[in-house]
Amino acid sequence: MVSSMEAALSVTNARSVISCAGASSVVKGAQAKAGEMGVPVVVAVVDDVGELVEFSRGDGTPRGAAQWAIDKAATASLSRTPTHVLAQGMEGGAGADARGGWPGADAPGG
Repeated sequence: MVSSMEAALSVTNARSVISCAGASSVVKGAQAKAGEMGVPVVVAVVDDVGELVEFSRGDGTPRGAAQWAIDKAATASLSRTPTHVLAQGMEGGAGADARGGWPGADAPGG
C-alpha cells in the first residue's frame, strides 16, 4: 500500500538547493579571493527561488552594495542566467526579447 506521503512525492519535482554549509563555503572562497586581490567584497548566496541563504559584507564596500549583491544573486537564480549574460543582452537598450524572455533564459515551459 502506498502512503499519502509516497503518493505526494511521486507527483512532485525534486529541487536541488544549496545547503547552508555549501553556501558558507562559497562565501569563504569569495572572501579569500577578494583578499588576494585586495578588493572589498559583498557576497550573497541565494537558493533556487532567490531566497537569501548566506551573506557577507566586507569592510570598505560602497553604500548600497549589500542590497545590490542580494538583488543580483536573486536575479541570476530566478532567471537561471548569469547576470553578465543578462547585461550583454541589455547593451544598446535591448532588454527582454520579442518573445518576452531574457537572452539565455529558458522559454516558459521549456
